[in-house]
Amino acid sequence: MTVNLLLPSQQRQQQLRALLRRHAVAVIKRRRYRALALFAIVVITLAVALPVMLVRKRDHERAVEEDKRTPSNLTKARVNLGYAQYQGSLVGANAGTAQFLGMRYAAPPTGERRWRAPVEPEEEDVGDHKADVFGSICLGISTPYPNAFGQDEDCLFANVWAPANATAESKLPIWLFIQGGGYTANTNANWNGTAVVERSGGNIVFVNFNYRVGLWGFLASERMRTRTYTHDNDIDSSGDDDDSSNSDGDSSNGSNAGDLNVGLHDQRAVMRWVRRHAAQFGGDPDRVVIHGASAGAGSVALHLLISYTPNTNTTNDINVDDDFNDDDDGVDVEEEEEEEEKLFVGGIGESVFFPAQPFVADLEWQFDRVLAQTGCDDNDNDNDNDPMACLRGKDTATLQQAANIPSAFPGRPSSSSSSSLPLFYWTPCVDGELLRDLPYKLFERGEFVDVPVIMGTTTDEGTVFAPSASSAAEISTFLQNNYPHLTPAQATSITAQYPQRAFPSQPAHNAWFPAAAAAYGEATFVCPATYILDAVRNRSLSTSTSTTDTNTNTNSSKSQAFSYRYDVHDAPNTALGLGVPHIWESWAVFGPDSLLPPSSSPSAPNTGPRSYYTYAAPVVHPVMDYWISFVRTLDPSVLRDAEGGVPVWEAWGDSRGGRRLVMRASTEEEGEEGGDYGFNFTMETVPEEQRRRCEGWWGLVDAMQQ
Repeated sequence: MTVNLLLPSQQRQQQLRALLRRHAVAVIKRRRYRALALFAIVVITLAVALPVMLVRKRDHERAVEEDKRTPSNLTKARVNLGYAQYQGSLVGANAGTAQFLGMRYAAPPTGERRWRAPVEPEEEDVGDHKADVFGSICLGISTPYPNAFGQDEDCLFANVWAPANATAESKLPIWLFIQGGGYTANTNANWNGTAVVERSGGNIVFVNFNYRVGLWGFLASERMRTRTYTHDNDIDSSGDDDDSSNSDGDSSNGSNAGDLNVGLHDQRAVMRWVRRHAAQFGGDPDRVVIHGASAGAGSVALHLLISYTPNTNTTNDINVDDDFNDDDDGVDVEEEEEEEEKLFVGGIGESVFFPAQPFVADLEWQFDRVLAQTGCDDNDNDNDNDPMACLRGKDTATLQQAANIPSAFPGRPSSSSSSSLPLFYWTPCVDGELLRDLPYKLFERGEFVDVPVIMGTTTDEGTVFAPSASSAAEISTFLQNNYPHLTPAQATSITAQYPQRAFPSQPAHNAWFPAAAAAYGEATFVCPATYILDAVRNRSLSTSTSTTDTNTNTNSSKSQAFSYRYDVHDAPNTALGLGVPHIWESWAVFGPDSLLPPSSSPSAPNTGPRSYYTYAAPVVHPVMDYWISFVRTLDPSVLRDAEGGVPVWEAWGDSRGGRRLVMRASTEEEGEEGGDYGFNFTMETVPEEQRRRCEGWWGLVDAMQQ
């Protein structure tokens, strides 16, 4: 229709309006048709896609349920742990080892879980997890955040290596390794267990893990308590041992209170995790041997004490107080379980580490410093003056960068120089719960579990820690910086036991360095091992009958104790004046390809020191076999290569000196290709002069706080 321009004006307007109405109707109809078409397309699409989506969702849910129902199968490197299922990898010779990396053994210790004992992982309905990459390791002291070192606050992961042909009926002994790092870092993380599993002939399961360290693992204050303890470390001044916490985690100190020594709680948690899930990896929960290096070895010593049950010296039972919690509110799983469990049946300590391990009251200054560094001191937080709520509300970067840094101990010189700083700023404390008293005093009283042990050291434990001292006075200052309760007179007196002339000079160091290294090495590593071995021997002698021979190489007594001195030299170490340094034996214990840096892949051939592929190579298998034999039989000699000339490792014995195995290579330098390399292992008695120096340190137990 068109408008007739010859018509009168009024008629033309009517025609124009009619035309516009028809056009509008047509537009509306077209839009409706388009909307209907679009709607139809949507309906058709949904009709086609929705069933597909629902089928996929149903299939996923069925797959997840199937994964949850499917039992573990190590031939396919798969385990079902109930709360999660993990798909690992087959590695090693003929793909004969099932390797599982980065498995959660506890929930992330973040947010409200900070500075609390670990809780069990939450059940996950996502099907199989890939377990082919190591998890993050725990944040260490003086480390930036974020960082490129694989460190994070969410770090409670475990790794397992098991024979691929093992089943739940195999009941293999379990080797549980506790890494070191001075309680301030995870420095032995992700060491590879393939070599030891293979060397055992597929007769062990190997486990290692991360635990909280530094600020995150060993912050301590009475203001963090979930229960009230007196200064002398007895639970409650009334003498009652009642847990005042309710199901919501409340206590007399407030709902935001926490736990002390949570790094040790993490270690107890992984022991429980191993016990609970051992069968899925072919392991026997009643045949776990714990082994640690440095702070890990110190931890082994502490667990001998923690596991002790008063009024008996033969049990190794779980105490309710340090069990896994089943949720964020701190309810103990074991409160409803009466069955006694033994977490381990033996212990190995490579370089037992005993720094100062103070009483809680001696660490309040450290807690105050953290509050000031983070703005959580009483006058500067928005959490009703609740310091724990404030600290838990801070982001990881703030806490790590502001507070996980060292300072000089009270009474020690403060300066910008690192020489006044302690080597190990964060350490376990005597909390009255896990640690009831100073470790030396507990060992002296016989308050430790009765299990076989190996405790040993290298020849030159202190060389990587000691200053290049130029005088005896510098040694005294160094010792006081690390053991701050030593008086000047005590430090001077003990330093006099290490005259310069008694210790040969070393390359690249000042004249008093060897004496400083010997003093620190004996105070912190050698003498603690000797003391523990003596304690095991003394209690064994006091409880044994006349028919028990504690110096035989049999397991007639559970309290067998063995010691060693590792004296395998390495040319680069010698050139640096380090001798045989701290935990140098680990390259032999695990194999020279197995000590991986945290960021490495699980396969790293020829990464160890060159000497371990040449003149020190013959030492590797005998040492590894001793460790494997102890894990399997609780005696290092039973499975040694006797035909290959590996000698019997005698027990510590009942003499004053104590007997230890000295491990050496036949030569200390690299010869021609295929040269006459070998090992030379012999027994020795601890030298009387070393024992006398140790007795000097033992007499300072209150000042040293060991």
